[in-house]
Amino acid sequence: MRPLYKALNFSKIGNQVAFSTFKENAQFYHPIARKMIACDFKNGPEEVFTKEKRADSFVRTAMIVGGVAFIAALVFTRRK
Repeated sequence: MRPLYKALNFSKIGNQVAFSTFKENAQFYHPIARKMIACDFKNGPEEVFTKEKRADSFVRTAMIVGGVAFIAALVFTRRK
């Protein structure tokens, strides 16, 4: 969850969406994860990542989400 929130936090529109989503769903997260994500919002994106790591993190997150979607599509199409 944390990489997704970090990636959203870097975009202008995504920052508001990420924070509101976190506030709505914080009670469902593990206490340690909740503290870490809250700390990321408190510190802001500049203190969480350097500019060079932002692109790497976004690409990595996009690849993970794409891979999960691809595997899910394979699983659901092969079900009988």
